[in-house]
Amino acid sequence: MPIRSFATISSDDDELNRVQDNISTPLNSLISLPLSDSNLIQNVNLITGTTNVSHGLGRPLLGYIITKKNANVTIFDTQSTNQLKNRFLQLVSSGIAIVDLIVF
Repeated sequence: MPIRSFATISSDDDELNRVQDNISTPLNSLISLPLSDSNLIQNVNLITGTTNVSHGLGRPLLGYIITKKNANVTIFDTQSTNQLKNRFLQLVSSGIAIVDLIVF
């Protein structure tokens, strides 16, 4: 689920307005980073060949990071031809492996 941007509220309190102004720019800069809308997917069982991984983002992913793998395999994606980009990351593995991924 995307993180909502920081919304200021109108107030007659000048101190509150200054605090909101000082928070909103840096916080919204952090929220706009691609990794702020990411999912950690653990224990993905890859087969030799193509595995569809449900990423849960509800949109095409921008990228992924393999954070852990239990075998010496080569892994690449076929997102350029994936017809279900809103739902799945297609990974091709040279062998059987279990991986953890961050998708964003």
